[in-house]
Amino acid sequence: MNAQDDLIAGGFTKQRLDSPDVQYVAKQVTELMKKDYPNYKFLQVNSAATQVVAGINYILEIEFLSQGQKATWRIRVYESLQGELTIHKKEQLGGTSKAFQKISEIPVPNRYTEVSVQSEEISATIFVAIYLLQEKAPEYKFVKLHKAAIEKENEKSKRFFLLLEFRHKGKILFRSVILNKDEEGNLGIENSQDLKIDTSKYKVFHITGQKDTFPPQTEITVYWRRVQNIYFPQGRFEKQAKIRAIKAPFPGGGVSGEQITLLLKKELPHEKISQIYLRSISKGKEPEDYQNGRITIKGEANSFFNNYVSLDGENNLLMFLDISVE
Repeated sequence: MNAQDDLIAGGFTKQRLDSPDVQYVAKQVTELMKKDYPNYKFLQVNSAATQVVAGINYILEIEFLSQGQKATWRIRVYESLQGELTIHKKEQLGGTSKAFQKISEIPVPNRYTEVSVQSEEISATIFVAIYLLQEKAPEYKFVKLHKAAIEKENEKSKRFFLLLEFRHKGKILFRSVILNKDEEGNLGIENSQDLKIDTSKYKVFHITGQKDTFPPQTEITVYWRRVQNIYFPQGRFEKQAKIRAIKAPFPGGGVSGEQITLLLKKELPHEKISQIYLRSISKGKEPEDYQNGRITIKGEANSFFNNYVSLDGENNLLMFLDISVE
């Protein structure tokens, strides 16, 4: 192999993986990574390349181990003439540090302080984060910000941690993002990685038999939206209130048409509702999908609609209503 064969795009030159310099830098990078991922342990270097500047740029693909799970990252590192190392860019290529069952299990990184997702500062940050992410993946549809945290480096420079939910072709995707805000107020994505989490978001309950029952007094969150064309409804389910299951004439608790009608009268006292439709959520579909099943509610005390109650990934019970207003 000649010198030309060792050159790769961008003026970088491939290096031997067992090179003492490569191994030293990789282990120092591992220590830097531990600031955000304290459980990471160095496994091996999968590829290495360098570029001589006023110092040395490294592009390394490093494999880490964390709690029995492997994670591979491509990391760009700058080594100054004084030997100081700085990570300029990092991207996860495969694996995940941990498989989570619930969103609530996902921790914020060390040294970050969790803040409200509704704060003004986070609202401005999330707008930029979504814009930057959708530049690369415009087909991803943003759904929700689940967690936010801030690390202050000084009075002007900050880093933000965001836990985002997206939808893509009927699938639910979770991604953690770290953004850096410099002293001039510019925001950029420093790190972004997909998270492995149980994404069986919705499940329809059935009232037949003991399976999938819930007891009386179980709390259920009811979402609704106003629609003009019930056959092709548009808009997102945003309004919400809570009800509790009542004793039913079958095992467990239930939700009656009378309960739902009274709830809407309480929440919308000044509106004349002409029709109420309950939506069932088909597996793999979003609640807003017009192909989901529906049924009309007329307020009967003896009609129960447990087969229109859904369960989300955090074991919350949900119902979705389309309402037509005169």
